[in-house]
Amino acid sequence: MSEPIQIAHRCSPQEALERLKSLARQHDIELAPDEDGASGTLTKSLGLLGSVRGRYRIESERIEIALESLPAALGESTIKRLLGSALTEAFGA
Repeated sequence: MSEPIQIAHRCSPQEALERLKSLARQHDIELAPDEDGASGTLTKSLGLLGSVRGRYRIESERIEIALESLPAALGESTIKRLLGSALTEAFGA
């Protein structure tokens, strides 16, 4: 995949994680945090099309999401645009 999605935020790492969890619940996205809680995987089922899978990382001033796999029927730019818009809205960047 290409460059990760990066969204700036002004939250504490814990608040950023809580916002990400809330966004995931709203959009039926499964989050699987790593032990540190600041990173992990996310998976969104798209029914018959398959699923989108990526890795997230919460840093002090931004969230980064690197897509690992997505359905062939959907373009990476479409997924990045949709995900980027939702993250920007959630973090008010």
